[in-house]
Amino acid sequence: MTYETNRLEISSWFYVSCIWYSMFIGKYSVMNSRTEASHLPKKRQEAFFIALLTLIIIGYFYTLYDEMTMLKRVYEDAALLKVRTSVIPLIMMMPLLAVLIWGIGCRLVDKMSERSQKNGLFIIIGCFPIFLIGWAIYSWQVMNWLDDNGYTQCSSYSGVTMGAPKIMVNNPSFCIEDGYQVRIDLLDWFEEQYVQGVTPTVEMVSDKQEKLLSNYNERFDLL
Repeated sequence: MTYETNRLEISSWFYVSCIWYSMFIGKYSVMNSRTEASHLPKKRQEAFFIALLTLIIIGYFYTLYDEMTMLKRVYEDAALLKVRTSVIPLIMMMPLLAVLIWGIGCRLVDKMSERSQKNGLFIIIGCFPIFLIGWAIYSWQVMNWLDDNGYTQCSSYSGVTMGAPKIMVNNPSFCIEDGYQVRIDLLDWFEEQYVQGVTPTVEMVSDKQEKLLSNYNERFDLL
């Protein structure tokens, strides 16, 4: 379960990083018709980039499905939600990836016109600011929606890295400040309760947090 929590925390940052990298590839591919000699043939490199970008798109939609499934838990009054506000707005970056795949494909068959290069570059440059604006608007809207449905953010459980999920609880008493040190294990426990159909109580959460913290301190002392 710890692996699942870590995957949720880094997925958004991973896709943002991949898209930044893809923008570099795209700019390089659209603006340059020739590449320097490499140990791999040119066409093999371009085919690899197409495959990589396609996998990024597939992986994104898998993550998008996870995010939509998590948001639906609001209607079940789930005790805890992991909300990644960057995931849904990232769909605005998909045209960028599509243009990159198209541009690299055109280079493979040597059918890239100057006008197509300019149009492609315009889309590549334009997608990112649109994403940032959409991210800001969506974050504000979804947090207000969650607040209207009785959820509050738990800073003690939320990650601090870019793209880390915001942890929302339907009972502020679930948010224990000392729980930050063991938050990954505690979030996994919340997920287990949800899967098993168990509704946690404040006492259950407090007891679990104390046990996890005690085990954490014992391991730390051993070090």
